[in-house]
Order: sequence, then C-alpha cells, then structure tokens
Amino acid sequence: MTTVDQNSKNSEKLPLRVLLVDDEHAILRVLERSLRRFHTTSVDRVELAQRLVKTGQFDVVISDNSMPGKTGVDLLTFVAEHAPRVRRIMHSGGKPEELDDLKAAGVIETFVAKPGYNTLVEHCEAIVNESDER
Repeated sequence: MTTVDQNSKNSEKLPLRVLLVDDEHAILRVLERSLRRFHTTSVDRVELAQRLVKTGQFDVVISDNSMPGKTGVDLLTFVAEHAPRVRRIMHSGGKPEELDDLKAAGVIETFVAKPGYNTLVEHCEAIVNESDER
C-alpha cells in the first residue's frame, strides 16, 4: 500500500513531509486522516520505506515497530545512518526493550504509544514550529 496526500489544504503553511510506516492498513488510514494537514506518504513495508528515505523527500518518519521482516528499529536505525536530519518517531503498541539505549544513541527521538494519534499531530506541529523559528 502506498498513498500520497498531495491535496492538503494547509500545505502552504505546514509543508512537513511525513513518511508513515505500518503493516496495518487501517492504522495507516487513521494516521493519514490525523495528519492530513501535512504531506504524507504511507507504506506498509520497511524495505520500501528505506528506498523512499534515500530520496531525501521526508522531514519525519513515523514507524511502527512490530512488522513482518524488518522492524521499526531496523528502519529508524537506517534513517539515523542515511538521513540523520530526518526526525524519527516510533509509534507502536509496545516499547522495544532497548528504547532508552535507542533514544540515547539518537536512533529514536520520540516514542508514542498507540493509539496516540493526537500526540503524533502535536509532535509534527512542534517540528514545524521549530523550523519556523529558525
């Protein structure tokens, strides 16, 4: 599943580009609706997300952890190594055991427990406000 929202009404004000990664399509749809004021791209596989990150098109990656094959930790580690300026948020039902170490290493910036949709919106808005202040 790949979905791109190019028709955000507030895209001129908040052009944050967000990559959403979750193997559950229903969650991706809710994330897309919750983050509709931003430019979102949704994918259901880590491998596809890794290819997209290499394009340099994203400001934020929001990823689930528990997915078939590679995990969200694998993805966010990849992002930290290949696109260190991209903000990294894990959105998952369970915290990885090594969360504190991953935060200390800069792999995961923020952990948001599911559902947490409003919290994700707040984090994205804060990122926009930070960039406006620069």
